[in-house]
Amino acid sequence: MKDHNSESSQLEAFRSTLSTNSRLNDLHLDDTLLIKFLRCRNYDVTQAMTALTAYVDIINKRSDLFSWTDEIKKVIEAGIFLHYPERTPDGCVVNLVTPGKWNPSDFSYTTYIKLAILWSEVLLLDEDVQKNGFIVVIDMSGIKLTHIYHTGVSNAKLFSDLTERILPRKLASIHFVNASRFQDAGLALFKPFMTASTKQVMHFHSKDCSTLHKFVPPNLLPASLGGYAKEVPASTYIHLLEKNKEKVFKIWDQLRN
Repeated sequence: MKDHNSESSQLEAFRSTLSTNSRLNDLHLDDTLLIKFLRCRNYDVTQAMTALTAYVDIINKRSDLFSWTDEIKKVIEAGIFLHYPERTPDGCVVNLVTPGKWNPSDFSYTTYIKLAILWSEVLLLDEDVQKNGFIVVIDMSGIKLTHIYHTGVSNAKLFSDLTERILPRKLASIHFVNASRFQDAGLALFKPFMTASTKQVMHFHSKDCSTLHKFVPPNLLPASLGGYAKEVPASTYIHLLEKNKEKVFKIWDQLRN
């Protein structure tokens, strides 16, 4: 992990690179935002610059994804996407995703993407999360053909690009549980767009989840995955987003042109 002096020197180098970029040098980007991009790319200025440029591009091309609507609450209430307040011993935040709980007639996959972006940015307000990263656990149970159909190739690519190449977050590892031959077809929709680095941290686990517990402590997993985390009501997550969304919007405003 970088000390303060090293981080400051990398920030200076980042600003120097930004000053030569005609696309970005007119934006008023604060140090907090730039450091977040440096941390997510392990202080590699070139990679941080690539991610930042891609973020500016997507937020200006797809402004609809970077906004709040009450439809987002439906994703939370469905229990598709959640995390527990505690961290792993390594300081990672654990996201639990259960795509099979999605009813496409209730909201679109685009709404799910909007929540994933906003949720990531709210969690990234915590500097420890910026430094230590995310562990994503995907419970594949319940995935059906209708989920694959209503996701589609274009959304699969968009989601992969956002979560792996653009959002300023580290992916420590990603875990798939309860996968079957049919659920594998859902994963196959995303695989062509996954980065090599993501594929290197992918893990598949049997239904008893004993191997998953080597990566994620049971106190950070629900009973359905062999854990004993206390259930967090949807209202808690909604309150967390509504409390912090304006902070995120101010960050996004720096990136708009």
